[in-house]
Amino acid sequence: VLALSACAMAEPSSPGSPSATAPIIAPRAALDGKSADTSVIPDVAERLQPSVVKVITDSGNGSGVVYTSDGLILTNAHVVSETETLQVAFADGQRVKGTIQAVDEVTDLALVKADRRGLPPARFQPELPVVGSLSIVIGSPLGFENSVTAGIISGLHREISGSASKGGSLVDLIQTDAPISPGNSGGAVVDGA
Repeated sequence: VLALSACAMAEPSSPGSPSATAPIIAPRAALDGKSADTSVIPDVAERLQPSVVKVITDSGNGSGVVYTSDGLILTNAHVVSETETLQVAFADGQRVKGTIQAVDEVTDLALVKADRRGLPPARFQPELPVVGSLSIVIGSPLGFENSVTAGIISGLHREISGSASKGGSLVDLIQTDAPISPGNSGGAVVDGA
């Protein structure tokens, strides 16, 4: 199961603090309610890193996840808001121009079109993860590309009132204690599969 990670605070979040997410990427194995073996983290990270990108804007950077092989990247709306130029950096070091295709401020989601084809799309799963299952976060916290942290799913359906950049509430969030910092927004939250 895959979800997008987001940092809803100006400072790095502390363990156990709510982290905003959107769609979910987690493996089926973790959905059985049992905590996944952490020895799978290196393999999961290696397999997924080509599908996680760094989104570079006028005002900073965030992360994104390859949605389609023809260049659509899913990220958080707050990552690309108020920008005129956009670049997408890939795990192989290539950087290309990106253009914003769609933004939904209510769900904090955005689609960016990268000028690149033949990308490995991530597999998104509609079911929510199980509280207590393994969560692996991959993104670009503080500008460091393809950083990996891990923890557990701490809670579901969380709400952070009035803490979004525009003052709106962030609702129906997945909470994890995996460290998430500014720059992780839009990156992947995955399970052990």
